[in-house]
Amino acid sequence: MQYRSTLVVIAALSLLGVACGSSSGVSKGASAATTTAAAAGGSDSQSADGKAYIAALMAQPSKDSGFTDAERQCISVAIVDAIGVKALKNAGITPEAVTADTDANNPIPNFKITDSAADGIVTGMFKCADMGAFLLKSLAGTGSTPLPAEKAACLSKAFAASPEVRQVFKVQFTGGDATAAQTAMQNAVLPMATSCNITGAELSGAFGG
Repeated sequence: MQYRSTLVVIAALSLLGVACGSSSGVSKGASAATTTAAAAGGSDSQSADGKAYIAALMAQPSKDSGFTDAERQCISVAIVDAIGVKALKNAGITPEAVTADTDANNPIPNFKITDSAADGIVTGMFKCADMGAFLLKSLAGTGSTPLPAEKAACLSKAFAASPEVRQVFKVQFTGGDATAAQTAMQNAVLPMATSCNITGAELSGAFGG
């Protein structure tokens, strides 16, 4: 499963005026066994049909996804539990169609993801992987001067806890107001950096601003 992570991050990064380079996996030690239905309140992923959809998501191209296989598996579980097998079947979406998907903005082809399902997917993402570190690593890949380790760790935690960051990810699935979400995140970045004692010059040097 490609899970389009690089493209999702690009949308988040565009508000900072930087381009997203390739990113390597950021592991939180999560696995499909530790984050399953609990991420979205469902259990469809445990059914035979649910497992078929998970396998289909995993069979999508994974190049440059930025996630480890375990994280991709875990996120696939969250997607199936958040959307539900019944909704997928009612929409005529087969596992084969999921595997063949080429829509860069949606893990499920020709399917409208609801707000509640998007909430479940994003919750799963943040449970399955260290999304704060993932975003920070993607951002830092465009800069010339890395942040000091302590400040980087602080900002990573701030990203992970930020509702504005989660909203940017969410609107990629729902087709919501991306401009508003990006503006809100833009306004939140500097306060997060300030809380971590990161100067404007350090922020610019690290993120290529």
